[in-house]
Amino acid sequence: MFMEKCVSEPVEKGRAKLTAWLLRLDIRVLHGRPYHPQTQGKEERFHRTLKTEVLRGHYFDNLKHVQSRFDPWRDVYNHERPHDALQLDVPSSRYRVSSREYPEQLPSVEYGIDVEVRKANPVGQIRFRGRTFKVSEAFAGQPIGLRRTSEDGVWKIYYCSHEIGELDLAEDGTK
Repeated sequence: MFMEKCVSEPVEKGRAKLTAWLLRLDIRVLHGRPYHPQTQGKEERFHRTLKTEVLRGHYFDNLKHVQSRFDPWRDVYNHERPHDALQLDVPSSRYRVSSREYPEQLPSVEYGIDVEVRKANPVGQIRFRGRTFKVSEAFAGQPIGLRRTSEDGVWKIYYCSHEIGELDLAEDGTK
């Protein structure tokens, strides 16, 4: 089978099965730029604190042992310890339960009549206009939507209602 070469960043970049699952629940997924930790400052700071206060200098026999150190620390971190970023409040003071209910089953994937639908194969490829394009293995077996844009040969790629990329047939690749 002939595989089209992606000329720009492949759509697959940063996609995981968890991403597909979240998108299916209509949860928008945001990623920081790879190799730019400054775009993920809060997470980096949290991991530094976790390593310093829970992991560094300790050896663990198994995951249960790690969990036994993590649980008490998590309680202090969220309910007792003031955080500068929260004007010395604790994280639990800002937490709000989501108004969205967790569904028992994932909603079905549906597209409008202006969308061409292709099912991604087991390795995350779709066939479109006689050619094969890599979308992402995260979407294996899932229906992928393609919507024509006003630009000649350019199609937006969707999973559920979320745009996940762009296909440029003139350039033989995805963006």
